[in-house]
This record gives sequence, C-alpha cells and structure tokens, in this order.
Amino acid sequence: MDVGASGGAALPPPLASFRRAPDEPWVQAEPPATPFFLPQVTFAACSAAGGCLTESDGLIQCLEPCPIPTVTPPAPPSRACPEGWGGRELEDAVFCAPPLGNPHHLRQRGQQPVGSEACASVSTCAAGPWPEAAGGGRAWYVRGGAVGDDAPLDPYGTLAEALAVAGDGDEILLGAGTIPAAVEVARSVRIAGLCPRDSTLVRPLRVTGDVRMRDLRWSRDRGPGLEVAAGALELVGAVVEATEVGVRVQGTLRLGPALLSAPVALDAAGDVAIAAVSTQGSLRCAGGLLVADDLVAAATSTVADLNGCTRAAFSRVRFEGGRLGVVGTQPVVVGIEDATFVGQSGVGVALEIPGELPGTLTATRVSFVGGGRGIVLRGVDAQLSDVHSEGLAGSTIDVNVPADVPDSHQAVVARGVWVEGGAVPLVRSSRDAGDRRRLSMTLSDAVLHGTSTAHPLDGLLRGGRFAELNVQRAWVRTEGPPALWTSCGTGDIEDLTLRGSATDVFRLEPGQTISARRIRVEADSRGGGLFTATDSCEAGGVMVEDIEVKGACPPCGPSDPACRCLTGLEVRSQAAVSIRRSSVSGFNTGVHLFGLGPILIEESLITDNKVGIFAPTDLDLEGVLRRVVLDGNELGLQLY
Repeated sequence: MDVGASGGAALPPPLASFRRAPDEPWVQAEPPATPFFLPQVTFAACSAAGGCLTESDGLIQCLEPCPIPTVTPPAPPSRACPEGWGGRELEDAVFCAPPLGNPHHLRQRGQQPVGSEACASVSTCAAGPWPEAAGGGRAWYVRGGAVGDDAPLDPYGTLAEALAVAGDGDEILLGAGTIPAAVEVARSVRIAGLCPRDSTLVRPLRVTGDVRMRDLRWSRDRGPGLEVAAGALELVGAVVEATEVGVRVQGTLRLGPALLSAPVALDAAGDVAIAAVSTQGSLRCAGGLLVADDLVAAATSTVADLNGCTRAAFSRVRFEGGRLGVVGTQPVVVGIEDATFVGQSGVGVALEIPGELPGTLTATRVSFVGGGRGIVLRGVDAQLSDVHSEGLAGSTIDVNVPADVPDSHQAVVARGVWVEGGAVPLVRSSRDAGDRRRLSMTLSDAVLHGTSTAHPLDGLLRGGRFAELNVQRAWVRTEGPPALWTSCGTGDIEDLTLRGSATDVFRLEPGQTISARRIRVEADSRGGGLFTATDSCEAGGVMVEDIEVKGACPPCGPSDPACRCLTGLEVRSQAAVSIRRSSVSGFNTGVHLFGLGPILIEESLITDNKVGIFAPTDLDLEGVLRRVVLDGNELGLQLY
C-alpha cells in the first residue's frame, strides 16, 4: 500500500491546513525549523511534507525542514608496511606485500647438485691436499683408500683407525676421496674435510661425544646418514644425502651452513639449532627445542612436523610445496618471523591441539602464496602481525577452540593483514561451536582485495561464533558472499570500509551485543548493504553509528527474485537494533524493516532509492523513526 511519496503526495487532514504554495511562507514562519504538534502525527504524513519526526517532552513532533545528518567516515587502515616490504595504492588503502623474488633477505643458495660449484655456498673448501688444522691438539690424517699410519704423506684409510688413536681435543683431517665411516665418535674431537664435493663419508656415523665437524658430505643408501645419539654435535659446511633419514638427533645439534636431502631430512628428539640451511625433505621435531634461522625447506608432504616439540622458533625461512608447512597437534610454543609459505596444498601453518593445555603462536611478517589455507588454529592462543596472503584457495586465518574441552578459551590477535584474492574470508570460524565455545578475535589494520571473479574474496570474516570480536580499521573489496558475517557474541567494530558485489555485504547476527561505528558500504549492481538478523543465539542487540551505504542498482521491483541488489539496510532481528546517523542511497529498497524486535533509527538520510522504506503495516513507525529524512526516492514509504 502506497501511503505517500517523499516528493509531495496529498496530505490528510489536519495536516492539509499547513499546505502552502511554493512561494508562500509557512503560517509559523519564525524560526525556519518549527515543530508542529498534532494528536496523531504519522511518519508518512510528516515525511510527505518534507519533515521528519522528533520527540520532545514525550510528544511526537514533525520538524520541517529536517536537518540533514552528517555521517562521520571511517578511518583507513594505518599500519605502515614492514621494512623491506613494498606498498601500492588501492583506492583509499595501501596494500603491503613482501618481495617474493628474494623473500626476507634469505642467502642466495638452493638445492644444487652435490659436486657442483654451488657446494661452496655451504663450505670454505680448502685449496690444499688437506684441510687447515685449527690447532690446540694433535692432528690425525685420513684419506680414502690409503693404508698408511697417519703421517700426511702416509695417512690412515678409515675414520675408525684415526678415532682409535685420537684423544680429546685432537683433530682428524680428511683428504679427498670416499671414506668409510660406520663408527661411533665418543670423544671430544674435531673432524674436518676438504670440501663436501671432495671428502665423502659413505657409511653412517654415530656421535655420542662432544664433536665438531666441518666441510663434509654424507651419502647413505639405508638408515640415517648421521646420528647424534648423545652428547653434542656442531656441523658446519655439510651436505647430507640419504634415502631414509638425513640427520637423527637424540642429543644436541648445531647445524649450518648445510644442505640436507632425504625423505626425512632431520629427525630430532633433542635440542636443535640450524642456520643457513637448505633441506629437501621433512623436518621432524619430536622433543626438545628447534630453532631455525635462514632456512629454505621443501617437502612433498609435511615440511616441518612439530608433534612432540616443546618449543620451535623460525626466522627468515621459506617453506615450499608439500601438503602442510608447519604442523602440530600437541601443546607447543611456536614463533615464526620473516617467513614465506609457498604452495602448500593443505595449510601453511596448522596447529590443532586438543585437550586442556593450549598451544601458543607468535607470527610476525609472514606471507602465504598459493595453495590451500594460511593459518589454522584449534586450541591455540595467537599473536599475529603483518600477515600477507595471495591467491589462497581457502581462508588466511581459520580459528576455533577444541571440541572436547567445553570450558576452553582461545584468544587470537591479528594486526596488519593484507590479503589478495582467495575464495573464502580472511577469518573463518566454525558455526557448529555452540554456546560452550570461548573464542576471542581481535583484528586491526586489515586490507583485503578481491582481484577478479577468478579470485573472488569472500569477505573479512564469516560464520563465527565468537565470545568476543573486535575489528578496527579494515578495508575490504569483495567479489563473493557477505564481507563481514558474525554471530553469537560481543562485537566491537569500527572504521570499516566494504566495497563489494554480493548481497548482505555487511552482515551481523547478534548474540549478546554488537557495536559498530564509522562504517562505509559501497555495493555495485549485485550488492547489498547492512543486514541484521537473529541466529539461534541468545538474544542480544545491535548498535550502529555513522554508517553510509551506497548502491548502484538497476531498476527492478523490491520483490523481484531476479533483482539481487535489494536493500541498503535490512533489519530482521528479533533482538534490539539501534541505527544512528546513517545515509542510504542507490538501492531498490533503502531500508527494509521486518518489525520482529525493537528498532530505533534516528538521524538518517534515505535518498535516491526506488523505495525509501519498506515496512510491515503493523509496525509503529512513529516509535521507530526519529529525524529520518526521505528525499529523492521514487516512493518514499511502502507498507506490506
């Protein structure tokens, strides 16, 4: 039923007495905006007269002319790009990304064939027939195939012969050739080769003492190439090749520079520190501490398995290929800094920890390029900063709490996030959590850019049952479903810019209380605006201040199923909804009210829509709308 257009339909008595000719003043000319009091003033009649409803001393008044509200715009993301990262302008936001061609200042080396000149990248490669002795103890000489008694001109032929006579503090110097190992090193000795391409050990070596080894190559067709069963080993300038396990550690290992190539490059149950290392094969930390700096690691399955590890730290690392990058299902403390994850088909970082003891993740300056998902967290508290992803098939951050711990609480904080492309939101949280879940999420300074329909972006956050959600300074261009969709919890959202093509670009499903301030939504011909609905959560409320919603919709009827760009603001919540200072324009329906719960809309401008307000006939518009201006709509108000 049409009860009046905002452009000037006939007014019912007693408002007809206030009609005037275009050049005639109002009866009450001073002051220019004068409320008039009527026993039964209606929103339809007041808006048709060019006024708006207001309230004073408990009386509903029609104020004409009505002051146009000023909506405060959102502040853009303000986090500066990390040092060494590049930035480019995206409309009114800056997108930051690391230099993927030379990520995080990694040293220039790669998986080069052993024997090539590239082996010099991990070794000093002595020029003489023998490596230079470090001094401090007696030197013993070994060269493959020799049958002598130790002198430089008459060396031993096996490492076992030299170890049999060497004492603590002595040094064993290996010349060129292939040298059988198959021996245990129980003394505190130093073993030095000429170069990995020249000095090769072909049988396993077992370390139980405090040993320093350098400039060697292991080649092993069965079992581990090198085993640190006890004690401590420092291995520098080494190349390890094996068909099963490269290096197995029960004691302590300090490794690097080095190249490791084996299905399991490193299998560690003790403490391990590696620096300037390239690996082809999995890294396993089954106990103790793992510290990796300047690491390039590639694998066909899991790159770094932390099950059993108590603490792991990665700095200046690049993980390539495989199904999983870093994975852990047991309580662990993980730190990741200056890292690039490339092409993991499953997940870059997957920490899913059941039980009551949580894990902890701190990640800074981390990039995910191609592959499945970026970070998956279950039962993990996380501090994330400066996270970049590009072209992922799944979400960049996927969070939840373990299903088997009803009282668990998980907190995730992400500051500085830049996402390009991707088929699902930045943050996804399971919707089957129930009220027993306790999950807090804080997100600030996020820029999400859906590049094309081939790489649609499904929004900022979706499907979350958060106990608490905080979003500050986020900019999103979406090509898919809702840009922000959350439910069942307390939310505080401010300074948010959403540009997109899907209906329900900004969707809130309140559980307790959700507060949103300084929001801008710009939808194209397939887009929608603010949508509020009540999920199966405990009743709560939504409070929105300073929201501007702009559409670009072709003409079509508000009930036409082919018309996707339906509504700027849609309120179907059973919980209380308050919207203050809003501007809605360019939609087929500016505001759609269902009247299921308490509603208050005030200081709002609804303009240039096909229908300004679409509301049920039994809704008390006079109690719902305060200082709401209808202007330039084809039809100001339509009741159904």
